[in-house]
Amino acid sequence: RLHSKEPWLLTSLYNGNAQLFNYETQNLEKTFEVSKDRLRTGLFIENRNWAVFAGDDKTIRGFNYNTQEKMFEIEEHGDFVRELLYMEKLDKLVSCSDDNSIIIWDVQARGLQLVRHLKEHKHFVMSVAANPKEAQVFASASLDGTLKLWNVNSGNSHMTLTGHQSGVNCVAFFSGDRALLLSGGDDKSVILWNYQVGVFMLGANFRRDRRCATCRCFRITCRRSPSCTICPSSPRARRTAS
Repeated sequence: RLHSKEPWLLTSLYNGNAQLFNYETQNLEKTFEVSKDRLRTGLFIENRNWAVFAGDDKTIRGFNYNTQEKMFEIEEHGDFVRELLYMEKLDKLVSCSDDNSIIIWDVQARGLQLVRHLKEHKHFVMSVAANPKEAQVFASASLDGTLKLWNVNSGNSHMTLTGHQSGVNCVAFFSGDRALLLSGGDDKSVILWNYQVGVFMLGANFRRDRRCATCRCFRITCRRSPSCTICPSSPRARRTAS
């Protein structure tokens, strides 16, 4: 993760440590000894001067990135924590886990306060992403094959998107002026959605690649080539809303 004001890159490592690099000087500035188990996610909460990490020991830990003092340590998930998401305008943290759940936290002066536990997914929740156009909305991706859209003030999802043939590993919102959502899955496909109406727009399949499709960068061009095996009219692409 990148800091918005400082030339810092934050990395979370499988050895349980985290490192803070200065990408201008290309120097390692700080190392955080976070856990004895592997880390899977980390981020900055800049208005608190925190770096927050989580991983396979099911624990979320926060450190002051200036002093390296541990600010909090909390275990609430029942399995690996896959990803953390900070919603800056609401001062809330979202965590997702292999226990099939999502937790919404209030960020407080000395730590986190659990607000809501979301348990609609039926398999590991691999990724969460914030909507840049609607501050209260975020999306989740799960190995149950679905994407869900949530409001942080609600205990229920308000839309479920299905179209992948197997687990969904990542989700990303388009930062421009269109209501677009991108997902990548174990079926080696990337799907582009209009999330306002829950419509499947484009699909691209990458079956020559043995790895699952990912969507960390929102860049996709569909030229309706023969390798694009999923089309917008596919009966697999459907939407259910609650």
